[in-house]
Order: sequence, then C-alpha cells, then structure tokens
Amino acid sequence: MASRFQQLEEAYTALDPQITESPVKQALSVLHAMVQEVRRDGGPGRGAANREGLTIHDIAELYRRASAMQGPAQHPGLPVGTTAPDFALPDAAGKMVLLSDFRGKPVVLAFYPLDWSPGCTKQLDLYQAELAEFERRGAVLLGISVDSLYSHGAWAAVRGITFP
Repeated sequence: MASRFQQLEEAYTALDPQITESPVKQALSVLHAMVQEVRRDGGPGRGAANREGLTIHDIAELYRRASAMQGPAQHPGLPVGTTAPDFALPDAAGKMVLLSDFRGKPVVLAFYPLDWSPGCTKQLDLYQAELAEFERRGAVLLGISVDSLYSHGAWAAVRGITFP
C-alpha cells in the first residue's frame, strides 16, 4: 500500500500547480495534509495512529460527520434500454477509461455526487463489498463523480475502493 500512497503523492504534487486558488483547493490541501500527518506519524495501516490518535480509518470515517446533501435532480436519467453515449474520463490514477471499451458487456454506471459524503461513501462501500458478484455476472462497475482526481485517489485509497 505504501507504493500506492507514493503514486498518489506524486500525482498530487504534479497536479497541485494546475488547480486555481479556491475553497476546493483549500479543502483538498487540508485533506492532503491530514493523510500526510497520519502517514508520517503512523504509516498507512488502519491501526497506526499519529500523536493525536488519528488513523487512516478515522479519515475514512469522516463522512459520518458530514452535513446532509440536498437538492433537486438536474437532469432526468436515460430511459431503460437506451444505449449510453460514449465518454472518456480519467480514473483515480489518471488512466483514461472509455465507455466504448466495454460495449457488449453489462456496465453499471454508479453516479455519485461527492467523495467523502455520507450517502456516497455508504453507496460505494456497498458496491465494493459486492464487486465479486458484479464480476461473477460479467458486469463492469464504473463510478462517476464530479470530484477531482486527488479526491478520488485519496478516497479510494482510504476506503479500499478498487474499481474505476
């Protein structure tokens, strides 16, 4: 797991100058610092704690204290059976994933608003727990969110999310 943390750190360092100053950049910087403090003082294991007692598990559980997200849907979904338009999006490691690469296979597109939020965390934890069942049925699972690569990479690392 240390090599994954190193990859994420390198990706964060490379992309950081490209993010304009904003509350989002500040939030990502705070999250980055939290992960670095835990890693520096105790390593990436769930049981390791820094001098304040914070562990990677604690960071992974931050969603439990997040405020509820509310708001109306912005767009209706596609009717059942409609072929989805092709798209290409980067995964948490920056590798491009094309929907067309999976034509002919069942694909589950799991749209979620934000990493680290209560509902989304529970939703994707459930998908991860059932990933073997999706695979057994020949289905490909793809998570799609508006969050940044930094957020996706950190969130996937601390939550144990392995699908793109």
